[in-house]
Amino acid sequence: MDICIWVTEKCNLNCTYCYVNKKPKAMNACTAELLCNYIINYLNKSNGMNNIYFHGGEPLTNYKIINKIISILKEKNGLENIRMSMTTNGTIYSPDMEEILKLINISVSLDGDQKNHDLNRKDSEGNGSFEKATLFINRLKDLDIGFDIRMTVHPSNVKNFKNNYMYLVHTYNQLPIFVPDAGSDRWSISLLKDFVEQIKDVFMILYRNGYSDIIAYLYDMKTEYLRFRKGCSGGKDSIHIDAEGLIYPCYLAVGNEEFCIGNISDGINQEQVEELYQISLRRNPDCMGCGLENNCKTKSCKIVNKIRRNDYLKPDEFMCNYTRELYKMITELEHKWEK
Repeated sequence: MDICIWVTEKCNLNCTYCYVNKKPKAMNACTAELLCNYIINYLNKSNGMNNIYFHGGEPLTNYKIINKIISILKEKNGLENIRMSMTTNGTIYSPDMEEILKLINISVSLDGDQKNHDLNRKDSEGNGSFEKATLFINRLKDLDIGFDIRMTVHPSNVKNFKNNYMYLVHTYNQLPIFVPDAGSDRWSISLLKDFVEQIKDVFMILYRNGYSDIIAYLYDMKTEYLRFRKGCSGGKDSIHIDAEGLIYPCYLAVGNEEFCIGNISDGINQEQVEELYQISLRRNPDCMGCGLENNCKTKSCKIVNKIRRNDYLKPDEFMCNYTRELYKMITELEHKWEK
């Protein structure tokens, strides 16, 4: 089970590409206790590992609640069947955070070198966040806490993707996670093609220079974007719980009353979940005849279609085009690497 807990919708930054409808919401202690009781019921029914993601806003603006949630779960359930993760902008730090940071798989948002990072990741006064984020990473290193780097690729910085990615590889000796800002309306076909061409160049450079992990990375991308799609798993295998305890099927749905499927007091409305699932099984007329119809996220992610195109059955244009370009790139690289 994947459980994403929105401990806050507040953030101390004002990133230009943020998809969160920032509101002055932050989870309180009472909601956190109810939340834990609700989650433990899920965990008692699970035989395997469960993923809990702390989300925001900037989750560390409410780190005391994160600490409370972890403490309750540890006391009442134990942490053996829980894998905890969090993405942070890396601008908030206090020594009393250190114990919880050691228990969580941490991703730090960093978009490249200082110029490119600060292009979009600024505070409300327009100040860049690069220096604070890199200082946070250095503190993690000093504490021997592992971390991943997470890049957001936006039309405003995509032309420098290759250089930014290689900068991060060489600076932190890891392969950063990169995620395109799919919600931006500034993507053109030419920008998208250029982005995927740069991804291919990066993968080839790393492959030729002995970064064997790049093969697994390519496989993970293939699994993420090109696997066979069934129906929407929101409300079934994954849920998002907001700061007030309302439950949603996915991250884009949070805050949208139309897609609220329950709350931590009364549970999930299974009829509504089933209704969304049945919608997700319907075919997009525009996709019929496409060889990637059953692999593209637009097949099962009908809520994304609805939010971005106001129609469950009209595919999200960015994801449609991105999937096609990735398919060509992945097929080409697999063919080259097999030789």
